[in-house]
Amino acid sequence: MNRINILLKLVLVGFAAIALSGVLSERVNEEQYVTIKDNSRTSFIPFDLQENVHGTLIGSTPSLIKPDNIEKPGIFSYNYGKVKKPGLSGLTAGSISLQALKGTNDTDLAITFTDKNTTLASRIKVETYYINNTKKYVTNYNNVAIVDGAVNLILTDLSRNEVISVWVTIGKGKSSTEMAASTTVKLRPDIAIQSVDSPISAKPETDFEVGINITELNKDYGADFTLSINEGNNTLYSAPASIAQGSNLTVNLQLNLTKLGLHNLSVLITASNPAEYSILNNRYDFTIEIVSGVIIIEDGISIKALKGISNTDLYIIFKDSTTSFANNIEVNAYNTDGTVKYTNNYNDVEISGGTANLVLTNLNQDEKVSVTVTIEDGSSVFQMVTSTNVKLRPDLAIQGVTSPTSVLIGSFDAGIDIAELNNDFGSNFTLSIIEGGSTLASTTGYVKQGGTYSGTLSLQLVQPGTHNLTAVITNLDTAEYSASNNRYDFTVEITKPQISLVGYTSRYYSQSDDYYSSKDLTVESRREVSVYSENTISENFKYVFTINTELVSPIDYLYFRISNESGMVEEHESINIEPSTFASGKTISTVYYNDTGAVVTITSSAGLTEVKLVKSVKYRNVSSSGYDYYSETVNTSWSTGSADETGLLMNSREIAGVYFEIIDDGLGYGGYGLLNITAPEYSNTTLNSEGVTGYRNIETYYTIKTGVTSVN
Repeated sequence: MNRINILLKLVLVGFAAIALSGVLSERVNEEQYVTIKDNSRTSFIPFDLQENVHGTLIGSTPSLIKPDNIEKPGIFSYNYGKVKKPGLSGLTAGSISLQALKGTNDTDLAITFTDKNTTLASRIKVETYYINNTKKYVTNYNNVAIVDGAVNLILTDLSRNEVISVWVTIGKGKSSTEMAASTTVKLRPDIAIQSVDSPISAKPETDFEVGINITELNKDYGADFTLSINEGNNTLYSAPASIAQGSNLTVNLQLNLTKLGLHNLSVLITASNPAEYSILNNRYDFTIEIVSGVIIIEDGISIKALKGISNTDLYIIFKDSTTSFANNIEVNAYNTDGTVKYTNNYNDVEISGGTANLVLTNLNQDEKVSVTVTIEDGSSVFQMVTSTNVKLRPDLAIQGVTSPTSVLIGSFDAGIDIAELNNDFGSNFTLSIIEGGSTLASTTGYVKQGGTYSGTLSLQLVQPGTHNLTAVITNLDTAEYSASNNRYDFTVEITKPQISLVGYTSRYYSQSDDYYSSKDLTVESRREVSVYSENTISENFKYVFTINTELVSPIDYLYFRISNESGMVEEHESINIEPSTFASGKTISTVYYNDTGAVVTITSSAGLTEVKLVKSVKYRNVSSSGYDYYSETVNTSWSTGSADETGLLMNSREIAGVYFEIIDDGLGYGGYGLLNITAPEYSNTTLNSEGVTGYRNIETYYTIKTGVTSVN
């Protein structure tokens, strides 16, 4: 017997928090077990083990059940496998389960037997372990009576999450049965009444609501209990309730009382199952007055009094946001010495969104305002009373703007300083810099009451000249005391740097193809008469400017205009040009001007920057008309036409010029590139055959040039 006890103890220490079946009858079938043997008997341990009683993980597969997982493996042999009809005679099936619940002092250990017919344990051995896995103490109980399949033991000197292992022996000698299990100590539930929400007064025989807020504090076990409300020895309410471990529970119920006067009531928690850790927080006392007149609703409203330059806005916020009407609102204003300054009464007040807004006059900062709201509901009259002190609305002022007075085309920063002047409320806000009706930059911020804010906005201006700018504060959390200091005007002069001239190559190609044909043919009885006209212009224009430095993206500013002999054809301006491609050590930025067909590509690489301007435009106009003549009374006729243009034609015949500027980091490059177009080449063809007459005239311009830009 001693070897078996040692054997079971070792297995439990080596495995997991288990319910261990000491010996199994022939009813056990097709289950997984570790088989432990000594000279006199065989024990079968259910193989659902995950963690031993000391918290050591040993695995959940047979390959992990090895002697080195178990203390002194030489004492016993082990086997793993399917168990079918072990054939052990004279042995009884059975197992136990444990529950250890600690109160403020002792720990109650409940041992439950699956075989309810068991009436006596010849021995119960209890081992306890500290949280660090060392053994704490061992207690043996002999000849213990088992009542209704259970034994209850009282243990001392235990703490939460310490381990208890139990060995139970039923019978004696070779015919004995041994069962074992382990568990951890848990705290009994501790149910606490945290608060009770109730009106301070109510009318007789009229329902009022009581809200009871309960929490389970110990977070190990929930409980079933009885919740009651008593007045002295008289129970006004009683009902079962339940709460889960570590959770909150709110119980709302209706009461009504008949007798006028003050009632002292108590909320009680009783009959907890399991029994509680402590009952000191199971009672909560409160009072309610039953009155025949006005019913006072405590905390029914809150108020804010915000003063502007002239008036004070009084906001009355109802706790019940569905409140839509008040029969009367009385407002008392007080001087700083506590005397009443004036009283205003407002009757039949409409309330929107749970808030009433009133405008008061002749009030100063920190003077007191009290409010009494009266609402009639049938035969009941309710009043809500509260007070506050007048506070000044936030006053945000732009104290100054730090900005350069003159700056080259590109980016620059403007620093803005803001202060809240009234010391009662802070506010969120939007800070913007505008020019005319356009917002150049904006950000959001917050300044606390009496505090300051410093922010920076990045601006980019490309038009040379004087720019009149304004810093503006908008979008405060609430209306402001004064908006007169929410703007700050300042000016910035934008100048261009000296433009460095650069080399360029240019090309202009244009071809117009004018085709016309007239047809008059008779085939058998059908005569066809038609006219067809098609005019096509294809134009390709290219300038490549080479800058002897490598510009760094983003490019601050780009401007160009294209001209012919009649003047400017188009102009474009772009700022803050980001790179679109990185390839083979090159940084490439591309800008498309889809309305005219112009494309600018800026390529920086190996100490150079190439600015390529390309236009490729095509125009086509087609028209046709005619008729088929079959007889004097039968004929068909048609007429069609279309015109398509992709981009804007330059139609240069003498000059194709480009002026461009590119500015980055305060340096400018560009100038005027001029291409004088040479005389065109012509190709003229006459059509005259088989009833078809007409012509085709082609005019081609093609000129290239290499040069250096000029100032104009």
